[in-house]
Amino acid sequence: MASIYRSTFTNEKNVFHFASGNEVGHNLSVTNAAIQADANGKKTVPEGLFVALVGADYRYLPRATVTTAVSASSPTVVATPSQIFKVGDVLYSVEPTATVTLTGTVAAAETVTVTIGGIAVVTTAVTTVLADLIALTAANINASPNLAGTIRAIVSGGIIYLYVVDGVTRPTLTISDVSSAIGSAVSGAVFDYQATLGTVSAIVASTNTITLAANAAYVVPVGGHIGVKVSEVYGLDSHQRDFTIYTTQEFGVYNASSGVRENILPYIDGDIKRRFPKMLFSSKV
Repeated sequence: MASIYRSTFTNEKNVFHFASGNEVGHNLSVTNAAIQADANGKKTVPEGLFVALVGADYRYLPRATVTTAVSASSPTVVATPSQIFKVGDVLYSVEPTATVTLTGTVAAAETVTVTIGGIAVVTTAVTTVLADLIALTAANINASPNLAGTIRAIVSGGIIYLYVVDGVTRPTLTISDVSSAIGSAVSGAVFDYQATLGTVSAIVASTNTITLAANAAYVVPVGGHIGVKVSEVYGLDSHQRDFTIYTTQEFGVYNASSGVRENILPYIDGDIKRRFPKMLFSSKV
């Protein structure tokens, strides 16, 4: 005897909140030329990727989040999603970046002042351990109410890496009030915009491993964003797609929404949010 069971189906991967109002701004034709095959030979992409104009081609926005710290002594970059890059792509840092380096011996109650765009963040050492002072300096930058949402600090290898969240602004950067026992350095007077990391020579999409033609030009800590320069970002593709057989697909991309589930997007950064003011991004599940 046959039985039929009925149940409510919930698409947990849908990038939009329900109910939400969404607006399609462009219909674009994308090919699989810049999509790498997975371990099963499938050229599939997840839902929630953005589509951009790269040179003369429409491609899934070639940007990724670094998941294993990039070393300047290695050509290997591990970042996700990687399948939307291709050999020959020139990778760069998506956000303007700068570094703060502290060395030497920490005295009791040592103070370090990092001034970013005219906003001073003062850190007073609570131990005489240099690593503690470095970590506390980065934490104070992240906690500064005047820099909230604009500057992100990450410590990697004893160096403080600073990122401009909106991907565009290039504030000035200085260090002062450092005793003679502490050495200090910054990467420059202003944040470096679109610093080149290297040229892609190979991609293994199944492990999100990208190999550069030479050692990486600089260090990128976990959580940093890398990408390829684009002319325009057109919108969000809300569907998973398989380009294995159908090498070219035409579809609409969204440029406005009353609710995008940011936490399930394969990639997101401050520059994308800035480009789409009519999209409400939410971390709510």
